[in-house]
Amino acid sequence: MPNGSSTIVQKLWNYCNVLRDDGMSYGDYVEQLTYLLFLKIYAQGVKANVLFFDKKPASEKPWTKKLWIYDFRTNKDFTLKTNPLKRSDLDEFVKCYNPENRHNRKPTWSEKNPQGRWRAFDYEELINRDKASLDIF
Repeated sequence: MPNGSSTIVQKLWNYCNVLRDDGMSYGDYVEQLTYLLFLKIYAQGVKANVLFFDKKPASEKPWTKKLWIYDFRTNKDFTLKTNPLKRSDLDEFVKCYNPENRHNRKPTWSEKNPQGRWRAFDYEELINRDKASLDIF
C-alpha cells in the first residue's frame, strides 16, 4: 500500500475510535466516516462510489431485495480550485440514505421526476440485466 494510502487508513481508524468513544449514533458515525473518506480520496477526474453493506449470515436466498442508488454525478461538476466539494453538497444524500429507518426510504426519482437522484432497483430487475450488470445510468 502506498505511503499516502496507509496514512489515510491510519487517520481513519483513529477517527473511528474518537467517534466510538464519543458515543456517536450509528447513523452519525456512518455519515462522518463517509464524508471523511470521500474528502480524503477526492481528486480531480476520479470517479468514486460509496457502498454500504450489512453483515448477514450466509443464505441460500439473497438478502438483497433492493439496491438503492444516489446519482451524485449527473449535472454536477466539482473542481479542486473553483468549485470544491462541500459538506452541504452531501446533505440530500444523507437525508435520503436514512440509516435509522432505512425500510422507510422514499425515492426522489420517478418517471414524472427524472431529475431525482435517489432510486431503488429491485433484485429481480438487476439480476435479469445482461450479465447482471450494475452499470446503471
